[in-house]
Amino acid sequence: MAYLSSFATLARWSLLVALSIVAGLACRTSVAVTEGYAGRSLQYASGQPNFDAEAYPRAGAAGVPEAVIAWSLPHRGLSFRADTAGFHAAFDAELRVYRGKRLHHASLRTHRVTAADYAATQAFARLRHDTTLTLAPGSYRVEVRVFDLRSRQEARQAVPLVIPSAEATPLYLGPVRITTSTPDGDFLPIAAHQLPQNNMRLQAHVPVQTPTPQHLTLRLLHLRTDTTIAAPLYALSPAQGSLPYLGYDPDRADTLRIATQAVPAGPLHTLHFDLPELPTGLFRLEATLAPTPTASPIATAPPRPFARWPGTFPEVEGWDALLAPLVYLADADEWDALQTATTDAQKRRQFDAFWGRYLTNRTVAADRITRFYERVEEANLRFSGYKAGWKTDPGLLFILFGEPLGLETHFDREVWRYRYDNQDPEATFLLERPWRPRDGLPHLILQRDLRYRPAWETARRNWRR
Repeated sequence: MAYLSSFATLARWSLLVALSIVAGLACRTSVAVTEGYAGRSLQYASGQPNFDAEAYPRAGAAGVPEAVIAWSLPHRGLSFRADTAGFHAAFDAELRVYRGKRLHHASLRTHRVTAADYAATQAFARLRHDTTLTLAPGSYRVEVRVFDLRSRQEARQAVPLVIPSAEATPLYLGPVRITTSTPDGDFLPIAAHQLPQNNMRLQAHVPVQTPTPQHLTLRLLHLRTDTTIAAPLYALSPAQGSLPYLGYDPDRADTLRIATQAVPAGPLHTLHFDLPELPTGLFRLEATLAPTPTASPIATAPPRPFARWPGTFPEVEGWDALLAPLVYLADADEWDALQTATTDAQKRRQFDAFWGRYLTNRTVAADRITRFYERVEEANLRFSGYKAGWKTDPGLLFILFGEPLGLETHFDREVWRYRYDNQDPEATFLLERPWRPRDGLPHLILQRDLRYRPAWETARRNWRR
């Protein structure tokens, strides 16, 4: 019995099971992030819009600094309605700029979006909007709010902004920005943390102002991260200080490129650096300013971390991506058979054999497979940090059990409850949040215990029957 017949190659995966069932996912939203990641989407939640924002200074007319506030929103983060003319969405974008507690600027604009078909509504292609403001020198807080007029849900982002003085030419080294090329040759800003792997070029941009000649050095680092798949709930927990526990090795990184440019004395201007083709992984850009390339830095910009994922990520597309999460459900013999498949035809047969072993009703199989991969993709959206979300401990719990009925969030841990009886130890999971002062990506470690084995086995059986 063939359960899967083809893949979507554009914005989302499609499982064509039985009567060509196409799975749809709900909208996403950004949630609060740590200071180093202000404005960038790291986690998502269903039912609200998701967007990224950044604010930076640039040289305006006659060299006077001006502020640029940019945000980007994927089609998939909006709620669309269908009519004979296509699919339509509308949202309000509100911008507020504060200096201290004083509101310095406020604006509200309604945006309307039309998509030709359903696939376009599920695309990760981003709507981008830039606002340019003239602001006096100083420190500001920029707040952006997106309100979906159809779902009545909203998301907010807050980012810092510093406008240097153009008169005294004080020393200033701004945050590192990333842009990506477009088919027509332009470069557009990318505020997001997760960048897809595609054929577009990447550039880094650093605003700088100095009263004396200096040298700006940009370092591109490839961080060593944990890529293992989450172990069963009853296995041993990773040791504190180990790579799986920390998520990445803070003391080890590969330097991929070091580029230095001379910075003349004068008003604000932006230096541009071409970035090389990058593999999948976690990276960090670091910019420093010094009198000479070998001298000690006199200024250091906030690091700019970013991740490169396969071009379809967080979508589940291709046989390898479909088979890999089955490790959570497969018996040892089934997993061995799945791993021995090398050609697409073999992988398809093993896929069908796996799901058809117990699910003989095509309608039930269609629903079960669709829901499983919805959760895999949702886990990628919510929990991706140092590795793909489906591989993480929260991703494992979400895929097996779904949304917890109760969630307690603390500075150093989260407690997930899957029964209303808070005293049930088999349905209560403690996830520890290791503290990392430099790279605060979402990262939770499950405190495993042998008492979880019955819940593990029951969940696996429920998915297969």
